[in-house]
Amino acid sequence: MAHGDGTWRPLLAQTRVVDLSDSPIATIVPSEYDRGFLERIGNVVVTELGIWLADYGQTKVLRFDDQGNLMAEYGRGGGGPGEFASVGRFRVDSILTVNDPRQGREVRFGLDGTHLETRQSLRFRDGTGRERPVRGSAQLRNGVHVLHSEPGFTWPSVQNSEPFQRVVLAYPGVERLDTLLSYHWGVAGWGTERRAGLLRTPFGNGGAWELLGDTAIVLADGVAGTLTFVRPMGDSFEADTIDLELAGRPISSRDLDRARAEDDLPRGAELFDVPEYWSVATRLILGQDGQYWLRQAVEGDQEHWIVVVLGTGEKWRIVLPERFRLNDVWGGLLYGVATDELDVPSVGALVNPVGTNPTPEPA
Repeated sequence: MAHGDGTWRPLLAQTRVVDLSDSPIATIVPSEYDRGFLERIGNVVVTELGIWLADYGQTKVLRFDDQGNLMAEYGRGGGGPGEFASVGRFRVDSILTVNDPRQGREVRFGLDGTHLETRQSLRFRDGTGRERPVRGSAQLRNGVHVLHSEPGFTWPSVQNSEPFQRVVLAYPGVERLDTLLSYHWGVAGWGTERRAGLLRTPFGNGGAWELLGDTAIVLADGVAGTLTFVRPMGDSFEADTIDLELAGRPISSRDLDRARAEDDLPRGAELFDVPEYWSVATRLILGQDGQYWLRQAVEGDQEHWIVVVLGTGEKWRIVLPERFRLNDVWGGLLYGVATDELDVPSVGALVNPVGTNPTPEPA
């Protein structure tokens, strides 16, 4: 793969802190809408066409307008055409494409909800020779596919499992794969003589990625604290990396002890495949006006995000309310999943403190 000049460009700027912990959250899509109830919201994506969300409880994708009115439904639970066993990563352009990792399928819909096509996802084998499920995929303008693999776990002996997710390039008609980013899932294994399981640590995914249309892949390394832009240049690729000066902190024995206690592991359980660092990029959101949002793994229930504005070199740390999970940034607002004291979900919004658009009225 062809690279740029091969150097890392530092982003030298002071980090400003904005604490939104007590900010009112405007309700955009209430938990009870005109045809039903939101059950378990996964990802939320906002475009000029509306507010799109995956409801894991209903096993479908829903689209609302900015007043919270339902515009269309996509798919349902099942194994037939246009149906999902799981709703993974989805993307919206002229159509809606939804990955179903559990069935290894990709389902496409017209924007009005019409089912267009259900097909098998591209697959690949990891270093152990095992076939890996694909959580998300997309095609770049030069015909090369970007694939995002799931970690692989083998029961009951999870010691032989693969705790890494990978972002790879798959070339049409060619067996070769190029790995762009490999990062720890943030989950450790544990085992005793008779039992084994997974420890969901607070340390976070070791990285994240997003697409800039079909023209570039943006890779966030949560350990090194870098952003890398990979662009197709004919049949090859060019890469440029920016050092954000936000490297992940090594995990201490005290951190591990707290994680073990939180999960109440059996006495004598041994840990393996443990992540080595707290991640500074467990998720990546591409905002407008050159904003790149990176979620940090921190102790506690509040989300902390680092925002870098590449055009100006500014950096911000944004602290969000405890019951708000950020999903997208659009039109001067931060869109996410808000939950009440009974954990009932809705889609809410906060003012983007890095943007300049008007404040939404809290519901």
